[in-house]
Amino acid sequence: MPQTKGGKVIQSVQRAIDIIECFDGVDIELSLSQISQRLGLNKSTVHGILNTLHNNDYICQNSDGKYLLGQALFNKGQLARPTTHKLYVDVAKPYMQALCDKYKVTSNLFIMEKGLPIVLHQILPNNSIYIIHHVSDNDPLYCTASGKIALAYFQPDALETYLAQTELAPTSSFTITTKDALRISLQEILDLGYSYEKEELGEGVSAISVPVFNKDGNTPFGAISITGVTFHIVRNFQAMVADIKQASKKIAQELL
Repeated sequence: MPQTKGGKVIQSVQRAIDIIECFDGVDIELSLSQISQRLGLNKSTVHGILNTLHNNDYICQNSDGKYLLGQALFNKGQLARPTTHKLYVDVAKPYMQALCDKYKVTSNLFIMEKGLPIVLHQILPNNSIYIIHHVSDNDPLYCTASGKIALAYFQPDALETYLAQTELAPTSSFTITTKDALRISLQEILDLGYSYEKEELGEGVSAISVPVFNKDGNTPFGAISITGVTFHIVRNFQAMVADIKQASKKIAQELL
């Protein structure tokens, strides 16, 4: 479980972080005066911290003397992805296992990368007659539970581009194959807070997926799903939805 925020704060370290946070997609280079004004600190204090960051390659300077983020931050950024993935899996595992144990279903964990669901982890049930192994990043978005979550949270222009470029080819007799029907399904996901894929990818197998949200509470960081034979999912549907929603909420809280 992540360490609870709080406790003693080292002022000089906090100020160094505040300086780094001054830079964003709009202000990629800033002068000493601009940084000082933004933070309400005198130039001498800011200059000393900038020199320390510069000496360690966390800040660099251009030919005009303005400051930019340095190569060291890029290098550390390359490590962020696998670190984030591992933390996400570690936090989610107990909740995934609980779902498997309670319902004898397969549990899958996804992370959204560039808006698309990528499989991070899968837990199979013990002592179950029916075990669903299949989960793939290559399955069509429009006929999988977590794929439809991704589509539901696409920006309108991105969704229309996807629909214009994608043939909604059937993978079973239950696949949604019209754009209007898919739009209705995606709106239901936004309204209900979960995605239900009933034999749309393959007959006899269904899945329920719930988004795991970022800090803003509106953008999916990932998704957690369960997959099983349809008659079992249908029989326990409401309880499953409630439990997956609760698992998603707790995962998000621990990650934040």
